[in-house]
Amino acid sequence: MQHPMSGGGAQGRPLKTLNLNKAKRWLALAGLVVVSLPVAALVPGCGGSGNGVQVTGSGVQLFKGDYSGTVRLSNGQTAVLRLNVEKSGQTTGTLTINDGTGVLTTVQISGQVNETLGTFSLNGSFTQNNQPQTATIRGTLPISKDNSGTFSVQIGANTFVGTIAVGLAPTPTPVPPTPVHPTPVP
Repeated sequence: MQHPMSGGGAQGRPLKTLNLNKAKRWLALAGLVVVSLPVAALVPGCGGSGNGVQVTGSGVQLFKGDYSGTVRLSNGQTAVLRLNVEKSGQTTGTLTINDGTGVLTTVQISGQVNETLGTFSLNGSFTQNNQPQTATIRGTLPISKDNSGTFSVQIGANTFVGTIAVGLAPTPTPVPPTPVHPTPVP
């Protein structure tokens, strides 16, 4: 009877030995597969519906499209931010301020988005209580429809922070006051 470590198999046959060169080839192939899979998973596909990654003849445009966000201001006021980012990064939009009963003002804004980082800086002017005001909006756009970005609105010395997402939210519309009709007393 052979010793189990002597190289014999269960039937007394010698065990097959793995050729060292074959082993090196298999390990190299396995290593190549392990390294290649994560890279293949990170390569984006072609662009979609107008937001997010778009592959075009001139390269990748990460942030071209429409965005909207909301922010709480002071005194129960809120603002809706709507942006359109062009291929060049040039950005236009509106900041619509309302008080819950209707729109107080709509500020036309413009500026630039960094097409690599998604950071933006926009400005617009408006009049509040007969005083000229400047709204400065800064932030970072989301990289996909599944994420949101953040932005800040600075009006005078006050700064407010909100969130921004891919796509457009409805624009608030002014609400006319409800007329009061006295009821005659019999």
